[in-house]
Amino acid sequence: MKLLNESLEKDEIDIHASDNTVDNCYDVILENEDYTIGNILNSELYTIFYNDLKILDYIGFKKMHPHDSDSILRLSLTDKTKGISTIKTILKSSVEGSIKTLEGIKGGFDGSR
Repeated sequence: MKLLNESLEKDEIDIHASDNTVDNCYDVILENEDYTIGNILNSELYTIFYNDLKILDYIGFKKMHPHDSDSILRLSLTDKTKGISTIKTILKSSVEGSIKTLEGIKGGFDGSR
């Protein structure tokens, strides 16, 4: 997760408009990531940006095939005037929130909470 955060800061994550019927939809390509990271991010994005803040119309995670090294996080923004910069901002926030959650879980096991 920390490597993903570093990649976001270095602008190395591939984010592009999604080729589908959903308006203002973007695909975030997670290279060398699998279901664990993808579903953690999906949950964080859904809880905060879909349910609470209503910034997202859609959030989904997909890995085309288990042998593929890449996976897709698909997001659709509610505000049609927003774009990739907003996706980067909410993704960074979700990664940071996920790191805090995982550190809390880890602390429950090693006593560092």
